Amino acid sequence: MIAELAHELLPYAAILYSVDALVRVRQGERALLAPWGSRFRWAGPGWHLGGLLPTSEVFVVDGPAERAPGPEVFAAAVRLAAERDLAAIRERRAMQARYSRRLSVTGALLFATTFGALPMAVYRPHQFPFPAEAVVAAAAALWTVILAVAARALRKTGVARGAVASALAPAFFFPPAAAHVHSFLWRNLFRGSPALAVASVLLAPEEFRRLARHELRCLDEAERHGAGTPAEGDVRSAREALLGLLSATGSDPREVAADDAPRDAMAAVFCPLCEAEYRAGFVRCTDCGVDLRPFAPTPGPSGSPAPR
Repeated sequence: MIAELAHELLPYAAILYSVDALVRVRQGERALLAPWGSRFRWAGPGWHLGGLLPTSEVFVVDGPAERAPGPEVFAAAVRLAAERDLAAIRERRAMQARYSRRLSVTGALLFATTFGALPMAVYRPHQFPFPAEAVVAAAAALWTVILAVAARALRKTGVARGAVASALAPAFFFPPAAAHVHSFLWRNLFRGSPALAVASVLLAPEEFRRLARHELRCLDEAERHGAGTPAEGDVRSAREALLGLLSATGSDPREVAADDAPRDAMAAVFCPLCEAEYRAGFVRCTDCGVDLRPFAPTPGPSGSPAPR
């Protein structure tokens, strides 16, 4: 009976498992994704691959708005963390990491059992030493262990009791999803924390500096458009907060703000927001609608700017 049921359901389980790995990031949100269980990347609104592996991780945060209403007015409402907030984020990440290894190991075993051993027991019963019933029992035991460890981990990281059931719902209603439990279990762990502060903890240093540079350029545009208006003070406050975050993470603001060398040797100017490169003669970005910025002169052998 179990073997026949598994024979019919396994293809659908594999499809649902793949679909379940997708993450939808809504407007006003940002996601930090490690789909292959290695380095995180910063993702904006849309559909993204959260990860098929037991080590994949996904965190969704409340992101800063990129634009205020109007074609050329950029929002500067970026709430950043004080050092105590940054320390709290690091502490929560460290607590979460304590349980990551156990969940990753049991998730890998569940993945191997569900999509490795079970298909062999169902489709190649004469070549596999264990019956399908024993494999299903082993998968059920692993699923139970994952749920128990995940519930304890959520409580230890400060998640409210009522939110624990919601976080475990995907694994409860679709047991194979427990194999990649990291891709949904911690998704809201850093909700309410400043997005850039979370990024400074999770992203690789070079990735965070690139993100911080983009935010600095957004503030430049907001300051230029908001000069002489009540928004000017908000822009200055946001800039001070961002510089404070850079200082707290040990990043030099001058290095962060420095322009990269042009990727195209023929490029003379670039968009400070999307970093699209243009040849001489262009003055505005066709996508962002902001004024283009010339590349910084490249120092020559003697330290003087090289001729262009």
